[in-house]
Amino acid sequence: EKEQGIMLSYSKMKDDKLFKLEKNIKNEIYLLLSGDKSFPQYVYIKLDSNSSIKIEMLFHDITYERYPDTFSWKFLLAYKILVPQICKNAKHIITVSNFSRKEIASYYNIPLAKFTVIYNAAGDMFKNIPDIEKKNEKYFLAVSSVKANKNFALVLQAFSKVQESCKDVRLYVIGDCKDKNFSLIDIGDYLDNSSITFLGRVSDYDLIKYYSNAIGFVFPSLYEGFGIPVIEAQSCGCPVLSSNSSSLPEVLSDSALFFEPDDVDRLTGLYNDLKPFIFRIH
Repeated sequence: EKEQGIMLSYSKMKDDKLFKLEKNIKNEIYLLLSGDKSFPQYVYIKLDSNSSIKIEMLFHDITYERYPDTFSWKFLLAYKILVPQICKNAKHIITVSNFSRKEIASYYNIPLAKFTVIYNAAGDMFKNIPDIEKKNEKYFLAVSSVKANKNFALVLQAFSKVQESCKDVRLYVIGDCKDKNFSLIDIGDYLDNSSITFLGRVSDYDLIKYYSNAIGFVFPSLYEGFGIPVIEAQSCGCPVLSSNSSSLPEVLSDSALFFEPDDVDRLTGLYNDLKPFIFRIH
């Protein structure tokens, strides 16, 4: 899409940076607005042939408005000042789902015709990597996050209930549980559970191996503009148990097992429903 002046790749941001300027080989300028350093919003700024400014924007979602408590005050202030003006002056806005298109359009009072939806995709490295040792471990996988919208506590609650009838199945949790924001989730009751393992951060290669050999990947999010982890998991051949909130039914269609994001019993039931499948394929 670069011919149209749209840059869809991501650029890592340093922890303390809200903004970053980049240039491509044509000296076209990209302004990165970062609330999540792994997935910044892109603003594409270009001088056309008559030297007028053309602005295009890649806008993922408005998580920072729906769940502001997990963003810094500096970021929230900057976005409240800059984003409305950028949206107002942008010639075109790219977003990653119809859900996000409607959310952004409604919140900022932008005509829907100003948007184009281009879905995300998993990176080429996300492919099935069989590992006999890991497959024999019989585990569900969850990738934790410090953001309140990720609703991670539900995974722990449901798994604790299912242990009574499925004692030899484990839960592996990937993510930095030492992050200061993770204190929003009370994990103390689960640290001594021998069937739940907090793996911390892992390399991309190890993440792919965990995806590839899990019984299922559990994603209980309350709010996603897209939900890249679910398609990373599926690209590795891993079944997905997902909440039915926000963009996830749109992204996953009929390829996942869905539950309400506040329904512990439904997620527990899905764990139990997979038991015959677990022992047939592992």
